[in-house]
Amino acid sequence: LVQALKRDSFWRIRLTAAENLAGVEDEAVSELLRYKAIYDPVNQVRIASLKALGTTGGEKNQKFILDYFTDTIKGTDLRLAALGILVDNRIPGTTGAVNSIMDKLWTKDEGRFLEFVCRDLSRSEWGELSPLFERMLGHNSWLLQIYGIRGIRRNDIAGLQGKVDALDSEGVDTRVRREVTDGK
Repeated sequence: LVQALKRDSFWRIRLTAAENLAGVEDEAVSELLRYKAIYDPVNQVRIASLKALGTTGGEKNQKFILDYFTDTIKGTDLRLAALGILVDNRIPGTTGAVNSIMDKLWTKDEGRFLEFVCRDLSRSEWGELSPLFERMLGHNSWLLQIYGIRGIRRNDIAGLQGKVDALDSEGVDTRVRREVTDGK
């Protein structure tokens, strides 16, 4: 599998090799997977390598995935895949990494990356993300507010239900109010 991931010219073979190396607790294998996550020419192989690293675990691999997500040079699809891996594997530091991205993009209108991040978070089931959902409620964008409401409901975060109910008032976007009342 290691030789296939290193040298095979057909990307599907490299993809299968990366998938099958998930959970192998060997530093040389992890190093190869980290290398492939950065340098493989095919995104599917990069994502499979990231997933294998997330499954394998370990502090070095977890930090690598956190850094990968926050690296603004990486493509949006790769960074969102890294976010999914962070959430799926409940990697410590995920909330801080997402907060750093939110800090950078909160007031800017650069693309839709923040929307995609909030959308993906709203679909996840991990109660530790509650500070992020609460932060989404305070954004100017009605869409991010809705993602925050959905994340709070999906994770059944009773402590934030009062803030959600408070959004059903005058001056709040009708789409947000509809989500508050109809989403129950």
